[in-house]
Amino acid sequence: MASPPKMSGSGAAYTRAARWSALAALLDTEIATTRAVEHRIFLLDRLATVSHDRLKDPARATAAYQKILSLSPANLGALRSLARLLAEQERWRELIDVNLREVDLTTDRHQIAALLYRSGELLEEQLS
Repeated sequence: MASPPKMSGSGAAYTRAARWSALAALLDTEIATTRAVEHRIFLLDRLATVSHDRLKDPARATAAYQKILSLSPANLGALRSLARLLAEQERWRELIDVNLREVDLTTDRHQIAALLYRSGELLEEQLS
C-alpha cells in the first residue's frame, strides 16, 4: 500500500505554529492546482479536518467532504464524516440522503438496518 502524500513544507510549518487559517488557505490553493485525484482527496480530507476541528467551520468541512464524494462516490470514510457533520448542523433531509447513499454501498445487513432505522427516526421526529 502506498504511503499517503505529504503536505508541503509550508503546510507542516503552519501546523506546527497552529496557524489554522493560513493552513486552510494553503490547502485550498493546493487543492485547486493538484491534478492527481488521490492527492486531492487527501488534501480535501485534511481541509475538512482543519475546518471542523480547528476553525470550527462545519460548513467549510461539509463542502470539503462533498467534494471528496464528487471525486470518489464510494468513499465510506468521507460519507460517514459528512453524516456526522450534517447531524451536528441538524440538516436532517441531507443526512437522510447520505444515510441512503451509505445503504447502497454497504453489504453489512446490521449496518443497513441501523441506517434505515435512523433515517426513519429522523423522518418521524425531525421532519414531521
